[in-house]
Amino acid sequence: TTKKKYNEEVRRRRLHANAKKKTTKKTTTTERKITKKKKMKNTTTTTTKKKKKKKVMMKMETMKKKTMKRL
Repeated sequence: TTKKKYNEEVRRRRLHANAKKKTTKKTTTTERKITKKKKMKNTTTTTTKKKKKKKVMMKMETMKKKTMKRL
């Protein structure tokens, strides 16, 4: 039946996943800390870049408005 086939498939997948898990090396606390720091750095830089870009765009808009008023 399809149910039996499905269960067999699930069991096979689970076994495969578990086998994969066992082969992976466990990370040390220092490694984890380093990766966390890297992630934090990446997030901050992208947000600041976006903010800077926004500021520049706003300045450009104001300049355009001023020039239009002058004309």
